[in-house]
Amino acid sequence: MAEFVNRCSVEMNGIVFEDFDNFTETSVSVAKPVPLMNKSGTAKMLPRYSFSVNVKKANIAPDIDPRTLFGATFTVEYDNGDRVSFGGVATNEVGDASTDGETETSFTITYSAETRTPGLELG
Repeated sequence: MAEFVNRCSVEMNGIVFEDFDNFTETSVSVAKPVPLMNKSGTAKMLPRYSFSVNVKKANIAPDIDPRTLFGATFTVEYDNGDRVSFGGVATNEVGDASTDGETETSFTITYSAETRTPGLELG
């Protein structure tokens, strides 16, 4: 298992943005318990992928704005060479901007994705 993220990038319409910090992939539900007549069972669910990243406000160029993505591809590269790609990425929430007086202003963006490669679906 990879321990560190080397690079995060998002691509949309041939333009790439790479100035992300602090990648966090949220939990994914792939099944849920279902009550049956005399026992309980399990039902498969379609996974719903989402993740969040921090962006420094000064690094946003007019070419691509990570606060307004829809239909983008987001790629995460780990230190051991593993890659995870999210397709159909859309912005869900742009968090509050935070400034501490010593570092650049940054904010957290939460994205949802239609696909994840490799996927997490049940066999």
